[in-house]
Amino acid sequence: MRHFYIHLVLLTAVLLTSCKSSPDVIVVDSTGTPIVGAEIEPMTASLNLKPVLTDSHGEARIGDRGVQEVQWINVQKAGFASQLSIDYTKPKPIRIVLTP
Repeated sequence: MRHFYIHLVLLTAVLLTSCKSSPDVIVVDSTGTPIVGAEIEPMTASLNLKPVLTDSHGEARIGDRGVQEVQWINVQKAGFASQLSIDYTKPKPIRIVLTP
């Protein structure tokens, strides 16, 4: 019986680490290179929410951010022109290209 629980715990750990959710936003430069650490600010009809940063693949997950639905996002990174009020209701992932 003890081996069963050990196997169950190991199987659960493998499933949780291998089930990476799809990104909501992908941020790249004009050559298609992912931009790490781009700041994505989700906005609802009445609130600007806490920003999310892109990972090493230029990906970010916004997900469900509270009572109000996210409608737009602002994307910025030092050294690049900001992209403002991007429609977040588009099919995901939304690909954003930042230019210097």
